[in-house]
Amino acid sequence: MLVNNEFGAKLAVEELIRQGASKVGIVVSGVQTSGQERLKGYKQALKEYQLPINDKLIYTSDVQQLKAMDYVRDLLVNQKCDALFAGDNTLLMVVLEEIKLLNRTDIKVATFDNITWFNYFKQPVISVKQPTTTIGHETVDALINRMKNPQLPPKVRRLSVQLIRRS
Repeated sequence: MLVNNEFGAKLAVEELIRQGASKVGIVVSGVQTSGQERLKGYKQALKEYQLPINDKLIYTSDVQQLKAMDYVRDLLVNQKCDALFAGDNTLLMVVLEEIKLLNRTDIKVATFDNITWFNYFKQPVISVKQPTTTIGHETVDALINRMKNPQLPPKVRRLSVQLIRRS
C-alpha cells in the first residue's frame, strides 16, 4: 500500500512557487520508494514552472539523518533558498529547528504528511495529507486476504493524497 508520493510532492512544491518562492531546496529521506518518488515530484514542479533544477539544492538524507541539519543550513545560508520541501515530518522538524536558530521567518516550508498541530505553528507549513485511516484498513484487509489466499500475487496500490495550504 503506497500513496502517490510523486504527485503529492509536486503539489506541495507548486504551492510554494505559487506563494512566491523562486529558489526551492529539498531534503528527502534515503528511503528508496518514498524519497525518490518525492524527489521526482519536486523536479516536475520546477520544470512546469520553468525553474532550474540545481543539484546544489537537492539533498538525500541518510535514514538516521545524521547530516540533515548540515544540509538544511547549507540550503538556507549558502544556497539562499527562499523555500524548503522536507520529504517527511522528521526532516520537517530539522528544517523548523534550523529556521528558528537562524531566525529566518521569511522561509516558506512544505512537507509530506499532515498533522493537525501544523495549524498552530508560527511558521506556516504546507503539507500533503495521506489517507492514513484508509491505508491502515486496506493494509489489514490485504493481509487477511493474503493469509487466506497465499497463492495470490502481490499487488501495489497507490492511494490519492490531498494538499493542505497554509500561508
